Amino acid sequence: CKNYGGGKLEEVITTLDHTDLDAFYREYRKLMMRVTVEEMNIRDFLKVHYPSFKMHFLEGSEICSADYAYIYCLLLHYACVVCMDEHFQSICKSMTRSQQQAIVNLFERISEKDTVTRAILKNILRETAPHSPIEFMNMGSPIRTPLKTSPSTPSAKLLDERSRELISVKAQLETERY
Repeated sequence: CKNYGGGKLEEVITTLDHTDLDAFYREYRKLMMRVTVEEMNIRDFLKVHYPSFKMHFLEGSEICSADYAYIYCLLLHYACVVCMDEHFQSICKSMTRSQQQAIVNLFERISEKDTVTRAILKNILRETAPHSPIEFMNMGSPIRTPLKTSPSTPSAKLLDERSRELISVKAQLETERY
């Protein structure tokens, strides 16, 4: 969700690539009730709390959007499991039963590990949320493009057109019967 100011999550985001990770982290720090998060930016936070997780960067210092899913998972794990923050736990409780179960499985698997690397987190995500869009994302590469559906072939277009015509003719026949 977007609109991190004021502690509200208002706009649904369809892809993590369109989120503002730095703005989210600033609001995340404000919303933590039980523990004060000292690290001023997400890079420092990850270095301190998840030192084995190495981020990918684009030219300059911008974090690659392929890392966003991993980072959001680690932030949620830290808030809900490490700090047991009631605010973030209540957000999880408002989710569907299947989403809650996937998150519990994710947290259990992360907590079993001594260190959390990109490869470990990738495997955990695949194992705990097999039907999520995360499974289909190419997270091995720091630069990726979203998968697109192939354009219809001429024969597929013709088949679709013929199907629509057939449905129309059937509807006309039904009308004539009555």
